[in-house]
Parts: sequence; C-alpha cells; structure tokens
Amino acid sequence: MLRAVRVDDATDFMAMWQDESFAQDAGIEASTDLQALADSLARFELLNSSGLFYKWTIRLRNSDAFVGEIEAYPLKPQTSPWIEWGVGYSLSRSFWGQGLMREALHSVLSHLFSANLAQRVRADVGPGNERSKHLLKRLGFRLEGLQEAKNFIHGESVDMQLWALSRQRFLAALSNGFKSSI
Repeated sequence: MLRAVRVDDATDFMAMWQDESFAQDAGIEASTDLQALADSLARFELLNSSGLFYKWTIRLRNSDAFVGEIEAYPLKPQTSPWIEWGVGYSLSRSFWGQGLMREALHSVLSHLFSANLAQRVRADVGPGNERSKHLLKRLGFRLEGLQEAKNFIHGESVDMQLWALSRQRFLAALSNGFKSSI
C-alpha cells in the first residue's frame, strides 16, 4: 500500500539509503545524516499537500512494514495542464524480486494516466541498473536515450538513461490484467 511520506519515516529511509552500493544503483548519494533526511522529508510533506509533488512510502498491506518509496512529479510545473511527469523509486534490497515495485509503479501510473494528469511519464535510470530497466520494460516503458552528465554523485557527473511511457501505450496494455498484493 502507498502512504504519503512523513518526517517520522526518516529512520526507514536511512536504513535503505545508507548502503553505498544501493545508493549508487539508485543514482543518489548514500544518506549519512538522519536530521538532514528528516528535514528533506518535511519538505516533501509540504510538497505532497501542495499537489506539486507526490512522494509515498511503500508498505506491506498485512503488516504496514516499510519496503520502499516512490514519487511522481510534473516536469514543467509552471505550465498547465502538466503533460509530462517524472517518476522515481527505490525498494529495500530484502524485498527485491517479489513484484512489489512493479505493483507500486503500476498503481502510480494508473492514477496519473486514468485521471488524465499525464500524457507521458519519464524515468531516469543509471545505465548499470539492470533491475530497474527490466521493471520499466515490463510496464511498457521504452528507452529513449542517454542523458549525459544528468546527475552528480560525490562531485562527479554521471550519465542516466531516459525511459518513457505514453498514456496511450499504458492504457492499451491494461487489458492484460494486474493483481495487487501491497
């Protein structure tokens, strides 16, 4: 199940993001400062309430255990309607390979496309993140190219792949059915 992030989620995020190899796969710097992370989540709480950004925790339905996070945001918030959105996500390693991120991302995409909020959704992926690329392919995303020097990690520029999915392609694929276990 998805729940809007709260400041008190900081310890869950820290446990997931402090692993350097995990952070590298996710295209972020490893978190080492719990207070800075809590401050960041406080900003996300405000953004969630504004409707300009949505960040949720992913939790198991039967236990409410934290397993990851997912976010969606308009790429040009100064224009209306917001045609293109971005998504980002991360999942605790112990939950990889169980279909939980596929389900969470499918839920977010269903909302964005079915509510006519987006015509297109993009995801930036590190070129070596094979699990994420596989997930996006399964949901109908297509690789559109390489974005040179898209991000900075430890002061170094890193390239990211751009993956995208159109509303039309997503809605056409819905006929395959999808079951929820979050």
